[in-house]
Amino acid sequence: ELRARTANLSRSAGWFNIVSQWVATQIIVQENPKKQAAVWTRFIKIARRLFVLNNFNSLMQVMSGLSNVAIARLKKTKKYIPAKEREYMAELERICEATQGFKKYRKVLKNIHGPAIPYLAVHLRDLQYVKDGNPDFVDSAGRAAPGADLVVEGAAGLARDGEGREK
Repeated sequence: ELRARTANLSRSAGWFNIVSQWVATQIIVQENPKKQAAVWTRFIKIARRLFVLNNFNSLMQVMSGLSNVAIARLKKTKKYIPAKEREYMAELERICEATQGFKKYRKVLKNIHGPAIPYLAVHLRDLQYVKDGNPDFVDSAGRAAPGADLVVEGAAGLARDGEGREK
């Protein structure tokens, strides 16, 4: 029953992994460091565009591929990536890093005006923490258990209109 209820989440996670591996593979399969650097640079540009479009879930997919251990080992290849693109990649890495509960990503997301596609895994984890940390019942007066407002607040942060206001 649980698998049936979470099928879409499982597919989303599976797709995330497919895209991340595809990004890394597209760089690795190139026949020499210059060609690898050209493909790597192209993915940095795609990641920058995803950031501009506020598509954080796809941004995280691409950045995950670019952070793959097989890619990190391509020291000779990195030399062929233009310095400006390396700077852009470093900035995107800072935004996407998981430290302090994705603190930098959350700050960027909070300051967005307009629509955004959030990084789903972060928000699902938040909702799971709230669910796990609070009882699943209401009191005798029909009031929601403590913490229920946090679930509503977390969900409201995902629902925005085109102006960045909660729906």
